[in-house]
Amino acid sequence: MISLAEITRYARVALKYGVVAAGVLTLLFLLFLLIRFLINVINPPVPEPPGMKFGPMVNNLPVQTTKPTHTYNINTITGLLPVVPDRLRVYKVKQPESDLLALQKAREVVRTHGYTLEETLVSPGEYRWKNSTGGSIIYDIQSKNFQLVTGIGLEKQDFVLPSEDNITSQLLTYIQDFGSSLIGLDQQAPLLEYYQSDGTNLLPVVDRTTAYLAKVAFKQNDLPVDPFIFKTDESRTVESLPLYYTQPDGTNQTFIVKAGGRNIQIVSGTFKNYQIDTADFSTYPLKTPEQAFEDLKNGDAYFVNPGTTNTISITEVVLGYFMPETTPEYVMPIYIFKGKDFTAYVYGIGTYVPDQNLSN
Repeated sequence: MISLAEITRYARVALKYGVVAAGVLTLLFLLFLLIRFLINVINPPVPEPPGMKFGPMVNNLPVQTTKPTHTYNINTITGLLPVVPDRLRVYKVKQPESDLLALQKAREVVRTHGYTLEETLVSPGEYRWKNSTGGSIIYDIQSKNFQLVTGIGLEKQDFVLPSEDNITSQLLTYIQDFGSSLIGLDQQAPLLEYYQSDGTNLLPVVDRTTAYLAKVAFKQNDLPVDPFIFKTDESRTVESLPLYYTQPDGTNQTFIVKAGGRNIQIVSGTFKNYQIDTADFSTYPLKTPEQAFEDLKNGDAYFVNPGTTNTISITEVVLGYFMPETTPEYVMPIYIFKGKDFTAYVYGIGTYVPDQNLSN
């Protein structure tokens, strides 16, 4: 029979060899990790190419017949262009479903707002109606987007504008009265600017209490992206990017409203809320900032604000998505170059290069 002392001795021996074996295995594992790290440094793995499942993309920035001829220099805080990823998502835009009764329904909708005169086909799916006060509406019978002028003038009346929340609430109700969708719209924080008028032109005011006109622009929600590190003067993680529009001081969902007592009066408005399918996207190669800057210097850009000087100092370069005024099939990334009184968009999709720098 084995004595307790022998059992203890065997246990100690087994424990000693077990500790040695564990130490050896740990060292081997650490050595494996070191070798793999060195291999990746010497011969880094090539990332999977972007999916590009939608096929070739076409630049959908507006075409400008005249382009400014500027000299550009980079005057960011670091004096450098940012570091960005080699790819970004492209999102598909939902197309409205066909409805054989769409025209009849549209007539009923616009009639409730007084647009009953001179029905005219403007383009496939878009009709114009007029009202008795000189106003008109162009209404897309499938998407329920619209553009209108009510016939209400800009002249001053003895009313004051209600609170911003009240203005926003009334406008959202007004939009829904046309059967239009608010999906994807930032309903909580519209952009508001305040004005007076000389009867023809809007005159900005600083003191809101003196204003009797307001411009209200609703933004669409930022689009999520695969998180990446955006490096300029400091590194930050980017998880979503905003949408940019053709107009520098508005969106595709912008209204001019006028004080009218308890209720606001709608002077004019554009509502083109194209529905982005955030679940239907594919990654596409992104131009490097250097490539985008070369495009800008060559005039291959949409100049939102072309500036007033021949030499433009670029003080900021950011990424975003462009939303055109007409129904898009996709929303695609752009570079936004900014300077003093200057803004330009450069189409962001480039050619996939396997060894292009990855920032994340």
